[in-house]
Amino acid sequence: IDLLQEKIKNLYQQREALNQREEALKTKKDALHEEIRECEEEKTRVKVNIKNLSKKAQSLQEKRKKHESNFTRSENFLQQMKEDLTDMEKGIEQLREDCEARKEERVKSDISKAEADRDLVNLEESCWQDLKKTLEEVKEFVPEEKSPDAEIEGRLSEAEEKLQKLKSVNLMAE
Repeated sequence: IDLLQEKIKNLYQQREALNQREEALKTKKDALHEEIRECEEEKTRVKVNIKNLSKKAQSLQEKRKKHESNFTRSENFLQQMKEDLTDMEKGIEQLREDCEARKEERVKSDISKAEADRDLVNLEESCWQDLKKTLEEVKEFVPEEKSPDAEIEGRLSEAEEKLQKLKSVNLMAE
């Protein structure tokens, strides 16, 4: 009987240990189920995040392409502006050269006019000293050359053309 009671006691202890073990396994199973559920939720959140990040990456890629396109257009515009600037600088240099040439022509014209005025004054003085007459009085005695009308017309046309050319340079030329 003692032996059987000892066996029963051992069996009760084994059953109690098994019950505890079963309870621990149930707790562990519940914890694992909870962990699986949390992992599934995390998996869903990660999928949503991946989808959102994919959309954001695609949007950023499109923006990058758009910015690159704008940058390329800006570079092309800048290059065109540089070329235009170079052309304008060449044009300005040409205008400066033309201006200098016209200034030189004007100076030569002013010098020629001054020389003609000087020669006229000298001629008037010579007329007065040599003939004791003014230039107008001398002109009265000298007959004018008779030029054909066609020659006069040609010289007049040439003079008008020169005057028009000078007007484009100097509006006060007339």
